[in-house]
Amino acid sequence: MSITPSHSLLQSLHSIESKLSPEEIQWRNQMIDALLSDELLEYAKKHPSRVSALQKKDVLQLNSNEEIMTFYPFSLQPTPHHVTILSTGQTFYAMCAIDSIGIAYMLQTAISITSQCHQTGEQVTLHVTPESITSEPNNVHALYVDLSQSDTWSTCCCCQMHFYKDPEAFRAFVAQQGAPNLPYELLDLNDSARYAQKLFERQ
Repeated sequence: MSITPSHSLLQSLHSIESKLSPEEIQWRNQMIDALLSDELLEYAKKHPSRVSALQKKDVLQLNSNEEIMTFYPFSLQPTPHHVTILSTGQTFYAMCAIDSIGIAYMLQTAISITSQCHQTGEQVTLHVTPESITSEPNNVHALYVDLSQSDTWSTCCCCQMHFYKDPEAFRAFVAQQGAPNLPYELLDLNDSARYAQKLFERQ
């Protein structure tokens, strides 16, 4: 099994913004501001048609009560991926490993990420800015699966895109559990940042 990324999946990866109209991009930016000011639920109640339009583009997903539970890259429910915005001290959950890194590019700010190796359960910590990325342990990798294979990322892709403390931990996971059911690449920190930036950076 080769885990060296060919970057073929990077070529097929498109930013979230690329699937939105200019008006929808404006709505999404308004919702990001609302989330950061703890007013997302109020915004959603005030603008249900905008929420519905963005849901159809898989920018967000609702629960059975029609409440936002996913607003990529953020999760409004607990996940293993804890993100702190260093300039404000605000903390959020991210949907997956790549999404947690992507918050730095979406907001153009420095963040810290606390998560765990999906195989061993050991804590992994990342520090990410739009210009740099480091981790402890220093060989942390992130799994990326092909998002183009699904219309609803939260139920098909995000649940597989975890951190691993090193490539050996991922090999051990595959030996025990089997390989992911979608095309995938195991990415080092710099490549993880490239994928996250392409997906989440705003123009």
